[in-house]
Amino acid sequence: MSVERLSPLIYRVRETDLDGACREREWDAATAEHMVGRVIGRADRRLARGEEPGCLIDPATDATGRLVLRRQHFFFTGRGDEVRQQWRTWEMEPVARPTLSPRQAEDLRAVAGSRHWPGGDYSKPQVAGAVLQVNTIGTREEQRVDCSGFYSLPPAAWRRLVDKGWLWFPSGRVTVQEPVRVTVAGRVALALREHQTRTSAPVGYIKPADHPNREIARSGLIGPWRKGGRVYDGTSFVVCSAGCFQGRCLDSRNLAQAEARGHRAEVVLLALGASQEQAKRAGARARAGSSAAYA
Repeated sequence: MSVERLSPLIYRVRETDLDGACREREWDAATAEHMVGRVIGRADRRLARGEEPGCLIDPATDATGRLVLRRQHFFFTGRGDEVRQQWRTWEMEPVARPTLSPRQAEDLRAVAGSRHWPGGDYSKPQVAGAVLQVNTIGTREEQRVDCSGFYSLPPAAWRRLVDKGWLWFPSGRVTVQEPVRVTVAGRVALALREHQTRTSAPVGYIKPADHPNREIARSGLIGPWRKGGRVYDGTSFVVCSAGCFQGRCLDSRNLAQAEARGHRAEVVLLALGASQEQAKRAGARARAGSSAAYA
């Protein structure tokens, strides 16, 4: 009896080498997991030693689920002791956009939070992920993904998630007791869904007495931007669907949008398993703009 194998492609990758040559590749879940884990692990080890990370992961700031991996290289230019740096990059474009339905998000959260005994051997310590089981329902049997507790995914649901590139079988085989885990693309999609950000439009020109800042209202200051006895209020609120900001207000909408970009970058890095320090650095790069970080 043949064993079904599932190893769909989840990323289209554009690799730019040190000499500027570009290559198009396609990565499955195992390759993406290996590359992302390798970059994150190397950066965290260097940061723990007090060094610069040398490897970076930058999520796209437009919530498309794209990732950019970067690795720094140094070489002598041949002019004395002059040293030049270059970056080797991998631009990862997901095959499926990270748009999850409420049910899909619930399923991914259940799989991500599950633990199981490998191979059904209760003498071994539990490992992360759900497990594929064959359940008998009436007179028929169906393959379901069993999660911790009493939660399970029916065949149509978990196959759809696998086809989208959000779930994977590490062995690539669809057999009983096979572990099931959330892919890199699935973790990114789940983080972006749980942390949807938005900013508010500035108030605009208002009378000083109506300004929400009581000090300005009491002082009666008009300021150098005088326009018909009114002051310009450019403040903007940034809001996260997970309640991370709690009504944070910034001086302009551009600053609020930059804060939202930085927050999304941080939560994506944390979802991929990066350290707090590495996530904060990614957030700072997203707030500053990617073009300023690699000049």
